[in-house]
Amino acid sequence: MIRRAALAAFVLPLLPAPALAQNTSGVPGPTVDEGLSEAAYRVVASTGDDRGTRAAHRLQYARALTGSLRWRVTGQALTSDGDARPEYLQADLLWQVTPDDQRFQTGLRLDARVQDGPRPERLGLVWTSAYAVTDALSVGASLHGTVEVGDLARDGVTIETRGVAAYAFGDDREVGVELFLDHGRTPDPEPFEGRQQAGPFVSLPVGGDWSAEASVLFGLSEETQDLDLRLFVTRGF
Repeated sequence: MIRRAALAAFVLPLLPAPALAQNTSGVPGPTVDEGLSEAAYRVVASTGDDRGTRAAHRLQYARALTGSLRWRVTGQALTSDGDARPEYLQADLLWQVTPDDQRFQTGLRLDARVQDGPRPERLGLVWTSAYAVTDALSVGASLHGTVEVGDLARDGVTIETRGVAAYAFGDDREVGVELFLDHGRTPDPEPFEGRQQAGPFVSLPVGGDWSAEASVLFGLSEETQDLDLRLFVTRGF
């Protein structure tokens, strides 16, 4: 344990801080659409710090196993000044806990992530929920707990919360606002440090089985880049 902690203390500070990475995530919903099969590409450009403009590129594929279980695989790479490097490969499994015919929904998700380079692997558990206030207005929240595994793993659980409020209009059109809050690591979490972001989004169909979502996230803390410009493109099969 002492050797592992000493190695992590020496190596991890030399690596780019993950809290400053581009945010390609959303606020995960708890429901599973039976028969779901879709692929998505997400690109996020960040500006506003001394590292200039950088981008993250994420590819993912998701498929429903049943009406309440869905698996997904995700890969992400980073680009900066013409250079590109892989960042991680992740698999996750979502279980919709509640039945379809109610306004409040909740679910659990298991994550497993392999990271590029000497960074430790990660295992995560996510509790996610959503409530349909009206047929058009909905709110949602999620709680994320992540542990590190491997020789460089640090002790404790990293805690994150996310929230969303969305208004649906027309056919598959939606506008809303998202919030992302990092709370540090147990046993000494720092609720108001780390990545703190919020901003609006709009999503709409763009023809056939294609849809797109555009959003902006503004940094709310000193540790966060000023701006994330985000575009998510999804195709159903």
